[in-house]
Amino acid sequence: MPSLRLHEKWDRRFGIDPEIAREVDEFIDLGDHHDIGRGRARDDYFARRHIIQRYGYEGYAVYLLHHALDYIKWWIRKSGNPPPIERLHKKLSKLLPLGRPYLTRTGRIGITRFGQISPNFLDPRAIEVFWKVIQFVEDNFDEIVENIKSEVRSKRGI
Repeated sequence: MPSLRLHEKWDRRFGIDPEIAREVDEFIDLGDHHDIGRGRARDDYFARRHIIQRYGYEGYAVYLLHHALDYIKWWIRKSGNPPPIERLHKKLSKLLPLGRPYLTRTGRIGITRFGQISPNFLDPRAIEVFWKVIQFVEDNFDEIVENIKSEVRSKRGI
């Protein structure tokens, strides 16, 4: 997906400490859990918990921004155009910190999404950070898209 350099650029523009940004971006992109949080709800839940515990809400902002940039690049590579903003909202809404853990019938840990939300598992600060990141991406959407398109063109040798 986008280079770590591009992720770091937008992390800095958001106002995130570069060291935290680098560590969280590397956590998401490197190792056995590449792009952790984009698949199963429980992966998102545990990644979010780990990041907030270790890096605070600044780290959580990196996590959200990282997935937003990755999704925009994925869409551009798929269609040649940026995603409609409504699609971006829908995709990122899956990362809203609303789920809670539960034990499945098979003994595995699952995470609720919507409908079975307990106030004990809501994190108002995480929700606030989520919306700040969404607003930042919307406010800078055209420039983000141009940066990503430029990166895609340079990798194709265009």
